[in-house]
Amino acid sequence: MADLKVPVALTATGTVVKIEDALKGEVYLCPQCATILILKKGEVKIAHFAHKPNDVCSTETVIHKAAKLLIQAEVRDWKAGLKEAPTLVRRCGTCKLREAQKLPDKVVEALLEYRLPEGYVIDIALIGKDAQVEAAIEVKVSHAIGDNKANNLSIPYFEVDGNDIIVNPSTWIPLRDGFRPVTCKKCRENPKFFQKRCQEIAQDCKIKLPTEYYRYAPFGCWKCKKETLVFSWPGHEKDIEPRPAGRPRTVQYRYSTVVGGKYWANVCGHCDILQGDFFLYAEPDSPLFGFVCSGDSEDDFKRDITKITNRWAEISV
Repeated sequence: MADLKVPVALTATGTVVKIEDALKGEVYLCPQCATILILKKGEVKIAHFAHKPNDVCSTETVIHKAAKLLIQAEVRDWKAGLKEAPTLVRRCGTCKLREAQKLPDKVVEALLEYRLPEGYVIDIALIGKDAQVEAAIEVKVSHAIGDNKANNLSIPYFEVDGNDIIVNPSTWIPLRDGFRPVTCKKCRENPKFFQKRCQEIAQDCKIKLPTEYYRYAPFGCWKCKKETLVFSWPGHEKDIEPRPAGRPRTVQYRYSTVVGGKYWANVCGHCDILQGDFFLYAEPDSPLFGFVCSGDSEDDFKRDITKITNRWAEISV
């Protein structure tokens, strides 16, 4: 039986070692089963680590574990100041072209095989400064993340190809992207794209886009991860009941467990889940952060939409 080719190895202290950095005479372990590996680094064949197949390891399991370790090592080396932040390459939600973005500084650690409160075990948890899980990374070798898991994760996630990570662990290209939609620089700087995107979301959610009174902005639902529209109106900060005429179906008088009572709020146009005012008006990554309607005239409406457009352009990265 042919030897199992292993793309990366571990040292006795748990450090991840790529084949190009391996030295003859050193002891290297399989990242999946901890078997001692044979370093095959000659003149003819492509260099690799190898060991005999066993009940624990297969090509799939080894690549899956190796890719997770490489992602974790990239994050840790970045936070230690040894490398730049890993690059996430996503598609612009408006023009669909690729947009590269660095992993944000709020990520401080990557933990493997992390169990979430809802019971799902994620391949990699990206941990924030407050020790909370900011996002999940799932690694695909031959089996993709299941729809049930993808639709019910309580945090943003994306899925990457394990083989791609072995080749280039610092660049992550999602096969499946459960993050809030990203908008490229070209689209962010063009106000027409804001209106076009809002029209698309309105059509998708079966909502008529207002031309007066109700200010609007795209917003990623915390539950289903889909992009919906959220609305504000004159007197919203004082909990004044919104005007019935032209009221979007997603502006509803709903009970909030956080507030402990009912108030006029936004709900997701896809899953009908409440989008709390705190996340809309107090979170810095929201297009309505600190927003207050300037008045109820036509000029006030246009001025506020321009203000929201510019805000959206700043944060849609």
